[in-house]
Amino acid sequence: MRFLVITLALVVALLAVLLQTSCSIGLKSIAFVVVAITYYIVREVLAKRTIEVSGKAVFITGCDSGFGHHLAQRLNSAGVIVFAGCLFEDGEGAATLKSTCSKTLNVVPLDVTSDESVTKARHFVEDNLPNHCEGLWSVVNNAGIWKWGEIEWIKVDILKQLMDVNVFGMMRVTKEFQPLVRKAKGRIVNVGSMSGMWTCPAGAMYCMSKHAVESFT
Repeated sequence: MRFLVITLALVVALLAVLLQTSCSIGLKSIAFVVVAITYYIVREVLAKRTIEVSGKAVFITGCDSGFGHHLAQRLNSAGVIVFAGCLFEDGEGAATLKSTCSKTLNVVPLDVTSDESVTKARHFVEDNLPNHCEGLWSVVNNAGIWKWGEIEWIKVDILKQLMDVNVFGMMRVTKEFQPLVRKAKGRIVNVGSMSGMWTCPAGAMYCMSKHAVESFT
């Protein structure tokens, strides 16, 4: 696969050089056709490339609702061993996951603002990882909250809460679970936002947190 990508890059570079030279139109046309064919081959190979996900283990935060909830269901249906971190272990979101997913999904009590809770979650994952899993294929930092309002109206405590969940919670989970991800040579996925790229009116607090997510990632 890497060979194909490198080959495409070299062919494109060759075409760029030819276009800058005074060689004949025919030679340039042939070079263009070669680039087009090489691109098509690489694209087709990449399109057919699949990754076997069944049996791999993933830890997701913020599974009570939204993206985390749906991702947990989707991965579970694909045969992935899912550890779904939920703030409310007995809440509606956790109950739905337990009733609609297979036994390879585990609901894990998780408060990303608590060192103790995150450590307990890591112990739970370690104790319940199947023997064939060397670690976690991925950690998905999805947990987040939305707060908005003009800075003059907002108490600093609310800002602290938002940053603790969206930023420090993500960092806390990453640091705690990173050794398990390294064992499996996996990946850490941090869910950001368009708000990490720009700042909207009355959204400074939330946008600040998502800018921090972008920088940390």
